[in-house]
Amino acid sequence: MKRFFLFLVLFVFNIQFSNAQYRMSKSGKGFAVAAKANVLSLMVNSLNLSLETRIKGKHSIQGVIQINHRRNRHSTWYMANGDHMITSGYSWGIEYRYYFEAEKDVFRGWYVSPYFRYIYRNVYYTPDDHNPPSVPYSSISFKRDVYSYGVIVGCQNILNFGFGGIDFFAGIGRREKTDYDFEYEYKLYKINDFIDGDGEIRLGFNILLTNVK
Repeated sequence: MKRFFLFLVLFVFNIQFSNAQYRMSKSGKGFAVAAKANVLSLMVNSLNLSLETRIKGKHSIQGVIQINHRRNRHSTWYMANGDHMITSGYSWGIEYRYYFEAEKDVFRGWYVSPYFRYIYRNVYYTPDDHNPPSVPYSSISFKRDVYSYGVIVGCQNILNFGFGGIDFFAGIGRREKTDYDFEYEYKLYKINDFIDGDGEIRLGFNILLTNVK
């Protein structure tokens, strides 16, 4: 929990720092900010919120926080069987966005966005009874840190009446993980790692509120 509050403080600091950068810029067009909620995250029992602010012209920066509620996962997800994991936790991240549109209307049009995410998981793992056990016991709990990074491409639009908009995006990235605090005094010999593989695909559909019209 202490880690979460630390990351929350860093998230707020990052937004304030970005705003300060903007105010020092003489070529800006005024303070612009957009608060967002990822609709797709609700389908996987998570709450994903983000805040985007303009740095200058076509450049912006976005911070992301996600709360991952308790969720059941299976290695053969389409059949809801196989090795089983129960996970919960949170994540935070940061993105830089560059908008391609010729006009300088911020938050509008196609963009490219390098990103970084830190993910914390509480994991309870149970191997499939039909397979040889992966650990000496039938189940085990541990914690996991995941660091992911990659590139997102998306399109964002502000509705004609202003104050609201939509943001579609998709991307690919890489994950690196570390497991620790095992329930017993040994590490897993083998685990069906169907959650945090080396690669990842990111998809999202944000609805947003903004002061941009």
